[in-house]
Amino acid sequence: MGWDGKGVQQVIGSPIPAGVSASDDQHAVVQLTAYLSPGGWTCMQVGVFSPNRGQTLAITSYTAYVACPAAAPVTVPNVTDEDGTLEAQLSPVLNSFFRAYGASSSDLPLTLSTGSTVTGLAGSVKLVSVDRVIVPTATKGADPNQRVATVNVSWQTPSGGVLAQSYQVTLIKVDRWGVLSLAGGAPSSDIAPQQGGVAPNPSGNQVPATGQSPSAGAHAGSPSNSPPAGGQPSAKPSGPAR
Repeated sequence: MGWDGKGVQQVIGSPIPAGVSASDDQHAVVQLTAYLSPGGWTCMQVGVFSPNRGQTLAITSYTAYVACPAAAPVTVPNVTDEDGTLEAQLSPVLNSFFRAYGASSSDLPLTLSTGSTVTGLAGSVKLVSVDRVIVPTATKGADPNQRVATVNVSWQTPSGGVLAQSYQVTLIKVDRWGVLSLAGGAPSSDIAPQQGGVAPNPSGNQVPATGQSPSAGAHAGSPSNSPPAGGQPSAKPSGPAR
């Protein structure tokens, strides 16, 4: 909905971070890419402030439409030497963790290792399934009781939709395996563009293929580089984080 209360746009899939430009250790401009219907691929920038390296965050500006960046070619190799035995051991551990993580339930501390600061998502999503666990075979001399797994999960949103997401999860074993930390940004050959070039030409309201972004090649839909009629943003920017 626009500032004038008119118009409706829907975000298809998940917004994609497309860059961060820091002006100092507390201020930055974040660029996000989203596929809007109607509108196609749209890139926006917004100012943010964090006094403590992201532990708390505030939005400090209105959003601004900007041109989507050109695609850069990248090769993300698949893991070819997996530790299948450990993957089988960790699958139920990670299933319990992500179920508790999504709900921020009282079971969450039981899935964590000592020293973990992971909190949870407070019920904003519900785990549908842990779809894949990938653990590379340990290198010679590596600590066998600390491993990093790439975990693909499916979340159900409050509206009933399902989102596939990927995490890098660090686990430590003392008496049992527990999660020490997790982060997004797990590299995936499913989404990484195989060739570079300019952003794709406008193509109406084509829905993007699964796992594609405006930097994923010519089938990714269209970048929308200008605001709707009237020059106003299509959605009110979020207020400061609470």
